[in-house]
Amino acid sequence: MEASACALFLIISWSVYSCLAESGFLSLDCGGIGNLTDSSTGITWTPDDKYIQGGYRKANNDQTLEFYHQSLRVFPKPLNKSCYHLPITPNVPFLLRLYFVGVRYTNLIPNFNYSIETQEFLSLRKATFQRNPPQRSEKILVSGGQVLYICLIRASEDVDPFISSIELRPLRQGMYNQVKSRSMLHMRARNSYGASKQISDLSNRNLTGSIPSTLGNMTALVKLSLDNNHLTGGLPDLSKLVILERLHLQNNDLSGDVPDWLSELPNLKELFIGNNNFSGVIPQKLQDLNLLELTYEGNNYLCVRKEECRLSSHSHGRRGKTVSVPVVVCPIAIAGIISLLGIIIYRKKFGRKEIANSGTQGTPTGNRESRYVPGQDNLIISVPSTPKSRSFSLEEMMTATKNFSSKIGQGGFGSVFLGELAEGKQIAVKILSFFSEQGIAQFLNEIELLSRAHHRNLVCLLGYCNASRDLMLVYEYMSGGSLNDHLYGRNKSKYPKLGWKSRLKIALHAAQGLEYLRTNCTPKIIHRDIKTANILLDANLTGKLADFGLSRVAADDVSHVITAVRGTAGYVDPKYFTTHVLTEKSDVYSFGVVLLEIICGRRPIDITLSEPQVDLVKWVMPLVKEDEDFMNIKELVDKSMDNNYNKDSVIYVAKLAMRCIESESIDRPSSSDVVMEIKGAMKYEI
Repeated sequence: MEASACALFLIISWSVYSCLAESGFLSLDCGGIGNLTDSSTGITWTPDDKYIQGGYRKANNDQTLEFYHQSLRVFPKPLNKSCYHLPITPNVPFLLRLYFVGVRYTNLIPNFNYSIETQEFLSLRKATFQRNPPQRSEKILVSGGQVLYICLIRASEDVDPFISSIELRPLRQGMYNQVKSRSMLHMRARNSYGASKQISDLSNRNLTGSIPSTLGNMTALVKLSLDNNHLTGGLPDLSKLVILERLHLQNNDLSGDVPDWLSELPNLKELFIGNNNFSGVIPQKLQDLNLLELTYEGNNYLCVRKEECRLSSHSHGRRGKTVSVPVVVCPIAIAGIISLLGIIIYRKKFGRKEIANSGTQGTPTGNRESRYVPGQDNLIISVPSTPKSRSFSLEEMMTATKNFSSKIGQGGFGSVFLGELAEGKQIAVKILSFFSEQGIAQFLNEIELLSRAHHRNLVCLLGYCNASRDLMLVYEYMSGGSLNDHLYGRNKSKYPKLGWKSRLKIALHAAQGLEYLRTNCTPKIIHRDIKTANILLDANLTGKLADFGLSRVAADDVSHVITAVRGTAGYVDPKYFTTHVLTEKSDVYSFGVVLLEIICGRRPIDITLSEPQVDLVKWVMPLVKEDEDFMNIKELVDKSMDNNYNKDSVIYVAKLAMRCIESESIDRPSSSDVVMEIKGAMKYEI
C-alpha cells in the first residue's frame, strides 16, 4: 500500500513538473517521428509535420547530439520557400530558438536563408552552422497577430535548406518591455559573472566632464556603464581592461573618432555608444570582433562603411548644437577641411543590413525600427498596413491571375503576372523572388514609398499580398507597355509609329511625376533609376513613372544623400558615379538622357554601333558644340518620325536635354524647370 502510494505520488509529481515545465511551450523535433520527453527538463518534443507542408525527414546519425537534434527536415527543389505556421498569443513576448544542425555537403558550405515573419515585419537572415555545440539562433519578439512564420529559403541551386529543431517559449508580461511589435532582440552572448569580477555602473549619475583615465586601472572590470550622463571629450585609452566585456556609453556628448584600441579588447561583446557625437568610420577590426553587439544610433556622422557617409561642412549635435568650421585661406587649412568632409558621414536609410534590437532608429516616415549588428547578414523591415494600400488574400491573387498563368515581365525582384480583379480592373502582380537579397530590399522599399506617394503620373500601387508568405505587389496594369517598348522593343510593331507630339506628351507626364517626388512628397524622394523602361504607358499613352526599388528619401533640409552607386548604364549621373553624392539633379541628368532618346530614337548605350556612337551622350556632345544653334538638328532626329515634327519644338527640347546633362549639377535645371520647359516646347505644336 505504501509502495503504491509512493508510486502514485511520484506519478502526480512528475505530471505536475511536466506541466509546469512546458506550459505554453512549443518544442518541435523537426523531422521527428513521435513524441519524446527530455528526462532532465520534463519537456516533451513533438514532430513538426502538423506545422509545415513539404520537405522530407533526414537522420543526423550522430548519437552525441541531443535526441531532438538527431533528425532534421530538408526542403528539396523545386521548393524555394517553405514556412512553418506556429501559433502565438498576441501581444505577449516570447523566446524563439532555431537550430540548424546536420547535413554535410561535399565541397560545399551550407548556404541558405531563413526568415522570421509576423503580421508586422519580416526579418531575413543567413543560416549559420555548427555541430558541436549545436548552433543556436535565439530571439525575443512580440506580435499583435496569432501566427509566427519561420520560413526556410533557398539561396542556391546546390544547397537544400534544412532545420533540426524549433523552440517557442512564452514569457511573462512585463519582461523585455523594450521589445515592440516591429522590433526583435537577438542574443549575442549569455555570460555568468563571478564575485571576483568587477562591475562599475555609473549610469544616471549626472556626471560631467571627461571620462577619467584612472578607470583604466580597474583591471578586473568586466562591465562599465556610463549611460545617461553629460560626459564630453573623447574616450581615454582603456585598453588595459583586457577582461572588459561590456562598455555602455549611451546618451552623452562624447565626440571624436571611435578609437582603434577598442578592437584590442579580446573579450568585448557589447559596445553601446548611441546618442553621442562620435564621427568617422567604425574601425573594421572592431566590426570583426567575434560576438560583438554594437549600437551606435544617434551619432549623425558615424557609420559602418565609408560609402554610406554624409558630407557636411558642419556637425549638428544630438541636442541641436552646431559646431561652425571657420574658413582659413591657406593650403593646410583647406587640406584639413577636405579631410574633415571626407570623414563626416551620413548613415544611409536603406541598403544596410539591419536587425531590430532594443531601440529604435528614427526615419522620416517613422515606421521602421532597426539596429545594426556587425558580421551578420540580415534585414528586418516592416510590412506596411496603410489605408491607401489594400491587403489581398492568396485566393484573390490566384483567381485574379488564373493561377499565375500569364507572365508579362521579369526583373531582379522576380516575375510579373497579368491579372483581373473581381470588379473587372486589370492588375499587374509582382512576386518577390527570395534568391536575391538586394531584390528583397528593393521590393520592400517600393512598398514603403508607393504606399504614401500618389500622383496621376506615378504607377498606382493597389496593395500587396503576404498571406502565402510570398510577398506580392499589386499594381494597376499599364496596357501600353513602356516608353522603351515603343521606341525599340516588343510594342514597336504593335502600335503606330510614336510621333513627336506623343513623345513630347509622354515626356511631360514623366517630368510631372518627377516634379511631384521632389516638391510634393515629404520627405522628398530621389528616384535613382529614371529611364525609358521605367516610364509606363496606359492605353491612351499617359506616361507614369514606375519601379521605386532603388529610390532614396532625403529630408527637406538635406540637399543630398551619400550612397552606393545604383542605376542603369547610360543613365547614371557621372558626378554621382564618381562622388557617390546623390541629389535631385542626378534624376534630372537621367531625364536628360531620356529626352535625347525620344529625339534620336536610339538607346543610351548601343554596342552594335561604331565606337564614336556607342554612348549616346558622348556622341551628341561634339555635334552640339559644332552646331550650337542646332541648325542641323535633322542629323540627330529619329528617322522613324519621317520629318513629321516641328523643328523649333525639337530644338527647344534638345537644348533642355543638353542643360540636363551638364557635368556640374548646379548648372542643371530643377525638375520644376524641366516641366515648364517641356510645356514651352509644346506651344510650337499648337
